[in-house]
Amino acid sequence: MIVQLQPKSQMMQKLLCPQQVKETAVYRNATWVVEFTRNSNRYVYNVLTKEFVCIHGADASDRLELIRRWFLVEEEFDEFEYTTQFKRLFGLLNSCKEGISSYTIFTTTSCNARCYYCFERNRPANVMSIPTCSQIVKFINRNHKGQTVFIRWFGGEPLMNHGAINSICAGLRSKGIAYQSSIITNGYLFSDTLLEQAVVYWKVTKVQITLDGTESNYNAIKNYIHPDVNPFLTVLNNIGKLVDCGIKVIIRLNMSLKNVDDLCQLVDLIHKRFDENDLLRITVCALFNLRNEDNERILKKGLTRIQDILFKYNLGVSYECFSKNRVNHCQFDDDGHSIVVFPDGNIGWCEHALGGLYVGSVAMFNRSEESLPKCHYEYVVFDKCRRCALYPDCIKLSNCDTNNTCYEFEAHYVIRQIKDTMRKVIIRHEA
Repeated sequence: MIVQLQPKSQMMQKLLCPQQVKETAVYRNATWVVEFTRNSNRYVYNVLTKEFVCIHGADASDRLELIRRWFLVEEEFDEFEYTTQFKRLFGLLNSCKEGISSYTIFTTTSCNARCYYCFERNRPANVMSIPTCSQIVKFINRNHKGQTVFIRWFGGEPLMNHGAINSICAGLRSKGIAYQSSIITNGYLFSDTLLEQAVVYWKVTKVQITLDGTESNYNAIKNYIHPDVNPFLTVLNNIGKLVDCGIKVIIRLNMSLKNVDDLCQLVDLIHKRFDENDLLRITVCALFNLRNEDNERILKKGLTRIQDILFKYNLGVSYECFSKNRVNHCQFDDDGHSIVVFPDGNIGWCEHALGGLYVGSVAMFNRSEESLPKCHYEYVVFDKCRRCALYPDCIKLSNCDTNNTCYEFEAHYVIRQIKDTMRKVIIRHEA
């Protein structure tokens, strides 16, 4: 018997018909299937269609149903080519959308921390002015086309210029533009006043905060300018205040080759302090400068250790594409529907364009076919993509300095993330 735990994505319900069953054909598991066995039941997830099912026992009718639902395919079927066609179709459908609905806004490039790994280190400080904020509001008003606007506040440390956030949000409200926002911050500068503004005026629904380790390691790595007695405890207190305000907090752990033990201790500490709060989740990322083939084994082992403890405490983030198909990787390949606005009002397709590669400014910009990045000619495909379960959701960009290579440890991390998300769905279903 087959029990559906999650239906196909809305997009695939519209685009994909049931597979025709051929009586004489030989069938096998599709490469886009992720599965495991638990309590004598098979749990099977389809990365392409997003359908998730539980199989109790097995009979002929179940097998036929799995064929119709694209969990099984003919032995000679080419999933790679079939998936590639869908990915092109996703891109075409995405290009048909109107307007610009997603904005990453640098309020400043200044920061109160001095992390050794920051990609913005040694760049000149630039602070967004109130006149530039007014230009941004006018720009959004011209381009949102009636859609809800999603803003990601970025920096530097965006809270070092929270006046710009207030100014832009006030301008959007005055024009009746619906908006929501998130913020990437070190969390150190949140005060009770800013927390209230974040909820009421900024309409923040999610905050990402990086913790680099336990107390002494965190304080040393952040190396804050004008720190108080203990910045680590200040940030932990602010995380508690954010979740108490109903804001989702994603804690990012930056993993090096030598800090896995410390990060595991940090997860223990977070669990003891916050228990299983539904608004608090933890993700882990290997530092970009360590991503190479020589470090594959060490990074894979470290990520697995941290994922084990995150699952134990139910603190890990779920797979972001578990119920919906990925149509783009980031702002760069979103066909001009997402842009980055820098403190001086210049516009780029990527936050790493800071200091160059601008495509205009909020005062003078025309979204046209000529202005869009030619992303469809810059996707990278590797030989191993043909046999990878993640290919339906995986997008590599040749010109991206952080996402142009496929590493085994990253694929292993994502597969584990999918399986942990499957387990969460099972637990909810059994409750």
